[in-house]
Amino acid sequence: MSKAFTHDLSMTYRWTYRYLRWVMVAALVALFASVLIQSVVAGCWLGSVIAYYYTPARTVFVGGLIAFGAALIAYKGRAPEEEVALNFAGYMAIIVAIVPTGESDTCIATGFGQSREQVADAVVNNIWSLLVTTAIVVALVLSLRRHKDKNKVAPDTAAPVDAPREHSHKLAVVLSAVCIVVLVGELWYFLVRPEQFIERSHGIAALTMVFALVGVMVFNAWRVDHQEKLLGKWNYGIVYWVHAGVLVVLAAVVLAIQYFVPNDLLILTLELIVFGVFISYWILQSIELWGRDAEVQPSPSANQPNQTSPEPPPPNEARRSPAEQTEPAR
Repeated sequence: MSKAFTHDLSMTYRWTYRYLRWVMVAALVALFASVLIQSVVAGCWLGSVIAYYYTPARTVFVGGLIAFGAALIAYKGRAPEEEVALNFAGYMAIIVAIVPTGESDTCIATGFGQSREQVADAVVNNIWSLLVTTAIVVALVLSLRRHKDKNKVAPDTAAPVDAPREHSHKLAVVLSAVCIVVLVGELWYFLVRPEQFIERSHGIAALTMVFALVGVMVFNAWRVDHQEKLLGKWNYGIVYWVHAGVLVVLAAVVLAIQYFVPNDLLILTLELIVFGVFISYWILQSIELWGRDAEVQPSPSANQPNQTSPEPPPPNEARRSPAEQTEPAR
């Protein structure tokens, strides 16, 4: 394979990676725009984003959230625990999109309303479609992983244990167990108590999705190279911690206000805050990762010559001390 072809293929992969990141931003921006346009046209704001399911914004709402969720699942995290959080957040985003809550009577009917029976029929169809797709994808992933394990070289048992990597895998296992419990609970509601599933599933999915997105920010704040700075001024790790902290604090404040002084627009405000903070975080991380390869390592500049690793010293030189190496080898 020629070097030119390899370089072109590497750039293709890199740009695909970048486009995948920006698809998530585009999907949320489209969702924002759809809600804003519908609210301005109708002269009325609904109490939550999901309430726009029963308006002309339905198509963009459902399509945007499914695209956002699918991209989160497809995106590969830099560490196992982030990968779990991304996959879980993406799956919950899809459930949020296909399991609506009841129709709001805050605004004048737009003609997009549905009866409870129609909503129930749509939810049953959507969830079964999601379950079939999930089963196929899981089977394919397990098959590929099994094939990969067969070709894997046995690890060197004498090599030292990488403590951070070991800790990361253990954390990922714990997070996976928690996510599986949530998913099994949702599945149990769907199969055993479908009427309660429609009432509760959306809230559970939305809340756990927010927790998972906060987890993505926290894990990256923990993992990021703290020597790199945004615009040469702010440490990326601190910037990510601030995003996660702002999201948690604002969510707590809005929920507290909603509990003591209920307001129809507070939930909508919270949902828009969550998406807005995540968009900001995702754009900043895209800046951090720009120009890096699949291993998230700085890529060499096109203007700099390729640097080759120094050749190892001859065996007799390797055994000599630095002082002895200043003398000619005999």
